[in-house]
Amino acid sequence: MSVLKPSQAFSTVFGVSDATGLAVDADALPTGKLLLDGVEDAAVVTITDETAVGVYKAAVTIPAGATAGQVADIRINATVSTIAAMSILHIGIVDTLRISDLNDFDPAADAVANVTTTATATTVNGLGANVITAASIAADAGTEIAGATWDELAAGHTIVGSFGEGVSVTTNNDKTGYSLASTDVTLSATERDAVATALLDLANGVETSFTVRQTLRLISASVAGILSGAATSTITIKALDKTTTRLTATVDASGNRSGITYVS
Repeated sequence: MSVLKPSQAFSTVFGVSDATGLAVDADALPTGKLLLDGVEDAAVVTITDETAVGVYKAAVTIPAGATAGQVADIRINATVSTIAAMSILHIGIVDTLRISDLNDFDPAADAVANVTTTATATTVNGLGANVITAASIAADAGTEIAGATWDELAAGHTIVGSFGEGVSVTTNNDKTGYSLASTDVTLSATERDAVATALLDLANGVETSFTVRQTLRLISASVAGILSGAATSTITIKALDKTTTRLTATVDASGNRSGITYVS
């Protein structure tokens, strides 16, 4: 999946086929809509007819207001032999920087936001040249010392009467209902089922818009489901019940996917 920057122009090709999987031209030029995290965006998706039969190109500019982490898809609507069809093209994830941007960064030549360097001092976010002060050092040192103290093993501090000596609680009367009983907590069958269901149906539990249950359905279909159309440009994979269609993918002659529709 591609990494897309706000205001970046992006294009991809997709194919149209009839019910038999044969590549055909749509009855009319297909239409497209940009989706960000599944929500329709006003950005214009331009569809053009390529030379090959049934092959089209979708082009769109990622909105300047798109935020890092958003999933970008293009929804394609096409009519073939009077039958309306729809497919989702997964085009990428929005981010403000790509790996190539980081690789090409030149600290000697490229500007860094909010940082101004002179011959004698560096100003960061308008704080002035003297950003290292006694107060800032004390605050940082206090944080580090506190963290190290709480993470220190008690086994190394055993001098009787010292603050570092291990404390053994013999009687605790200040907590109502507090117990150090050694008995285990056992969940009922209903409680265990509720925990399992909550985990399986946790929103965005695996990916955005995909729960664990939905993902397991897609995985099981991919691994063990009945597959049809392997020699065509449209592959269909059934669920384990051999009836429900879980995945419909548009592929080229090499098997590369250019679009896929999930039913989870």
